[in-house]
Amino acid sequence: MRRQMAELRTPANSHISPGEPLLRKLVEEELKSYRGNPDGSTAVNKQLEQEIRKRIKAEVSLRRTEEMYRVLVENADDVIILSDLDFNILFCNRACYSGLGYEKEKNDELEVFERVHPDDVPVIKESRKELFNDGKVEFEYRIKHREGYWIHRYEKSVIIYGNDQHEDAILSIIRDVTKYKQAEEQARLHQEQLIQADKMVSLGTLVSGVAHEINNPNNFVMLNIPMLQKAWDSIIPILDAHFENKGDFYVGTRLKYSKMRDSIPVLLSGILEGTKRIKSIVEQLKNFARVETFNTDRPVNINQVIKTAVNLISNLIKQSTRHFAVDYGEGLPTLKGNFQRLEQVIINLIENSCQALPGENKAIYVSTQYDKEANIILVKVVDEGIGMDSDTLSKILDPFFTTKRHSKGTGLGLSVSSNIIKNHDGFLNFESTPGKGTTATIILPVKREEK
Repeated sequence: MRRQMAELRTPANSHISPGEPLLRKLVEEELKSYRGNPDGSTAVNKQLEQEIRKRIKAEVSLRRTEEMYRVLVENADDVIILSDLDFNILFCNRACYSGLGYEKEKNDELEVFERVHPDDVPVIKESRKELFNDGKVEFEYRIKHREGYWIHRYEKSVIIYGNDQHEDAILSIIRDVTKYKQAEEQARLHQEQLIQADKMVSLGTLVSGVAHEINNPNNFVMLNIPMLQKAWDSIIPILDAHFENKGDFYVGTRLKYSKMRDSIPVLLSGILEGTKRIKSIVEQLKNFARVETFNTDRPVNINQVIKTAVNLISNLIKQSTRHFAVDYGEGLPTLKGNFQRLEQVIINLIENSCQALPGENKAIYVSTQYDKEANIILVKVVDEGIGMDSDTLSKILDPFFTTKRHSKGTGLGLSVSSNIIKNHDGFLNFESTPGKGTTATIILPVKREEK
């Protein structure tokens, strides 16, 4: 482009550009007729020559301006298209093709309209109507690059009118705004993350207070139910004797003793089980809301953590599957962490796997291994359960998200587990296929001893 622009420059003191020689020759030929005319005068000839020279300068200047604009338009980053009123392209610059990964010479490969995103075709059709109604229009759409990805474009089109004020052509200037759209999306996601973080802080404060308020009355109920059970057991002989001697009688207002005798112990047991369930949920809420300050600098044998966790939930494992196996890796180095917290994570993952199994014939495998090169320990819990789709998989670490609402799920277990692993400078990842199962992987770094 610099070379092209240099060719257009002329010395400041020149009257006519380097492109004048041909026109000068034409001028000289035209003047000969006047010089050879006996009636012609030198003054007239000179005046005519000056006028022709002015015209030559104007024409050369116009050509120079046209060339300059041609260079500018052809090398512009924005797409510039001139089309007729039926949207047939009359002229387009290089960016029209290069922006989509094509060469101008290979314009037969470029079918612009067919490359527009299907969702944006109605936008373009509506914009064309608006163009003819208002004389101008601005809109955005997506178009496919030759390599297959989508480009976001912002287009501004205006109708050009001829000397008779009739519609003559359409001028469109199109800008690639893909980077702006990507930046906007990143900003939006960042804003959502900030909002979510703020919600989690507020939620943590709320949960902490609510958990305390729930725990107090629940503890009162949980401590008193065993006393009621003992009291009921002690008066059963008296009530039975009365029943044998006097016959059936009402307990309360409309309930007969014969029906209530076996029901009351069940009701009391249910109440006690409910209070234990409330206590468990409150404990999970407190774990979720708590600002973690637990010690993660103690030596931990990860194989021992898994053995302890498996022992604690052995009954659930036996009830859920006949195929449970653990592969304890050999030569694993000692971790720095918190035994009880890591145990809590393992228990939660195995419990989830047990609940995901459709039958006892499906298996669960737990394994540990050490990656010496990366200096990390991997713990995997693999199940042959029902699996999860991509939408569910993307939400499982969100607080209070659960697929087990009907079966005592609170949606806090995995969120708490993820936070525990993060506090150990590790990661908790999941891979799942619907109908085939899920693999949970814990990645824990082995912290080197400081010398």
